[in-house]
Amino acid sequence: MGEGQVSSQNKASVEFKEYMREKRRRSLLGIFVLGFTASPAFFFLDYYVIGGHFWLLVTIRALVTAVCILFMVIYKKRVSKLMWLVDIFGALPIFIVSILIAIVVYYSGGSESPYRVGFLMMTLISGIYVYCSKIEGFILTIGIASLYTIPALLAPGPLNLKEFITYSAVLYALSIMIYHALRSRHNLEEETFMANRQIEEQNVQLQQLDKAKTRFFSNLTHEFRTPLVSLSASIQMIRGKMPDDQDLKPLLDGSQQSLEDMLDNVNDLLTKTRSDKGMLDMRWSEINIVEFASRSLKVFEPFAAKQKNKVIFTDLLPANGSPETPYLYVDREKLKKILNNLVGNAMKFTKDGEIEIILDRTDTHCILKVRDTGPGIPKEDLGIIFDSFTQASNNVLREVQGTEIIEEEGVSRINLGLKSFTELDLSPFSHHDPKRHNVLLVEDNPQVIQALAYVLKDHYNLYFAQDGQEGLAQAREINPHLVISDVMMPKMTGYEMVHAIKNDHDLKMIPVILLTSKADIESKIKGLEEGADEYLSKPFNNQEVLT
Repeated sequence: MGEGQVSSQNKASVEFKEYMREKRRRSLLGIFVLGFTASPAFFFLDYYVIGGHFWLLVTIRALVTAVCILFMVIYKKRVSKLMWLVDIFGALPIFIVSILIAIVVYYSGGSESPYRVGFLMMTLISGIYVYCSKIEGFILTIGIASLYTIPALLAPGPLNLKEFITYSAVLYALSIMIYHALRSRHNLEEETFMANRQIEEQNVQLQQLDKAKTRFFSNLTHEFRTPLVSLSASIQMIRGKMPDDQDLKPLLDGSQQSLEDMLDNVNDLLTKTRSDKGMLDMRWSEINIVEFASRSLKVFEPFAAKQKNKVIFTDLLPANGSPETPYLYVDREKLKKILNNLVGNAMKFTKDGEIEIILDRTDTHCILKVRDTGPGIPKEDLGIIFDSFTQASNNVLREVQGTEIIEEEGVSRINLGLKSFTELDLSPFSHHDPKRHNVLLVEDNPQVIQALAYVLKDHYNLYFAQDGQEGLAQAREINPHLVISDVMMPKMTGYEMVHAIKNDHDLKMIPVILLTSKADIESKIKGLEEGADEYLSKPFNNQEVLT
């Protein structure tokens, strides 16, 4: 065991003792209050039971009450010079009261005294109120039982042996049970305290890790921005100075689009870290929510036309039918980003359908809703849709990029560029030479499939598919010499497609290369187990792909 562990355990032990000391003080306060209120209540009983020794009992009860008041004052006032009375042995008041009961038993009949029931009461009170160590618990419970035997044996008058033995046996048996209860409670308190302490330490460590993660993302995203912005500017300059090269223009357009996507994601990460730090500033302004929502939708109309979607804005009036236009105070840019994200996602997953923006307003508030006729989100994923960096689990939604985080800067652009496989111009790759081998490219990302096509077009006849299902159908139709496929795709993943190819009698000899951004060893092993012949990681090296 290391020195640090020993030091930590010693510190924990000291903290537990202090915890038990304070808990014992609080529990003893209940005993003090009980003794202070209950002791005087027995004055009349003393007068009728003992009679001749009444004033002795009055004195004893006065002492009990005084002891209770003394300990209450010491505890409440935190009298430092006298706290040792509580701390040195937490059950000291119980012993003092038990000694006074023993005196009363001595003068009221010894072994047959009606006051002997007081020892039972003190034993039970010990089990309920007292928090003490195992040794203290043993001394306390056995000590109370012993305090009965002393006055019972020494009291004047004859000893009722049967009563003495019976009552002593009951009292000692109860003491042993109470001792075990005290011991179990002490062990449970220690286990609970240590467990809670460990949880607190782990929480501190998690908070430190979370702060480190936030610092890491903040620094990382700042470092990303500089080269990305520089690269974006360089691409724009090249595009402006180069002649209209039909081969290079699509590549430059795709590269610029990918860079803009990356900058968007970096900005989202910066916003996430600022949000975690509580550093997002709100810029409040008054807007006409109806005009704002309607204007936000217009930018989606061209993309909606490509998807053959209908965009609808519905304004639901309040129940009283008031046509009054609602003006709201909002952060205009943040609300715009939220609406753009919601409508953008609806647009990505809806074809030949409807996207409806519903403004549901009452006299006191407004709710903006986005509804679409796309595939929707599985019920099991509804609880996680607002978690950062989380996507739904169904295949249709896989590989859709976007962190959907509100950003603090103005939204100057809505990314509706090249996003669909159907928008690709594949005409430069349509010429097929019968002397060349046939390669099937299966990839749902248009920029990636375009880049791959330009790398391979001078060496192979190229065929294309946008998902595993279409890729399997193409493979059966053209029987290619090689298949290069992404892994995470809608409808059928690359893993599933490889499995189907390798289990098809006519296709199983076709080599398959899996190309994916999942570079961890587990993903590679899974791909190889399904029958993949090679595994290349994104971003890929052009020469490596050719080789």
